[in-house]
Amino acid sequence: MKNLFAGSLLFALIFGFSASGEGFQKKRHARKRSATLTRPPIELTTPPLRSSIDEIRQEIEKAVEVIEPANKAEAELSSFIVTFDSFTKQLAGKIIAADKPLEGATQAQEFLDAQKAEMKARFAAVSCTSSSKVSRKFKEEMSTHFFNNGVLIGRLISIYGSDYSVKLQLLRLTKDFVGLLEIKPPCPTETLAAR
Repeated sequence: MKNLFAGSLLFALIFGFSASGEGFQKKRHARKRSATLTRPPIELTTPPLRSSIDEIRQEIEKAVEVIEPANKAEAELSSFIVTFDSFTKQLAGKIIAADKPLEGATQAQEFLDAQKAEMKARFAAVSCTSSSKVSRKFKEEMSTHFFNNGVLIGRLISIYGSDYSVKLQLLRLTKDFVGLLEIKPPCPTETLAAR
């Protein structure tokens, strides 16, 4: 389960950053044309424009959606997801509400540092939930929540990343944000099964 959490979040961060048009994009090399090629050239679509601050404000103001659990394991996961969604929105809100983006990024980093231990502990408690105890539908909804959280943070980088000092602060914030969902030691159940 912990790979699903971190994978969804990391993928979304990359997606949110690159979809803004400001992310890492490789240039496609032109293919060699042959005399027998009759197909028209492939047209590349341009990525969406930068996200606006108003869109992010609207996203932050939306109520956190609760995933309906079917059993005790899903109820614990649902509780964590609500907490993590709320945490992500508060983090983004600190940046949006600040007068200067660098001040907002600094406040968000301080908020993340203050909440880091609690969020890691809550994640550690639910990350070892067996996949067999969670329905496929619940996993999909959970993955969507983490994806949306990652996109929200990624969009902040795309909006405020033009200032180098702000971008560095936001990249540090993003690294620490993803780090909340990293657990190095194996789950207690994995340790018992290995003995």
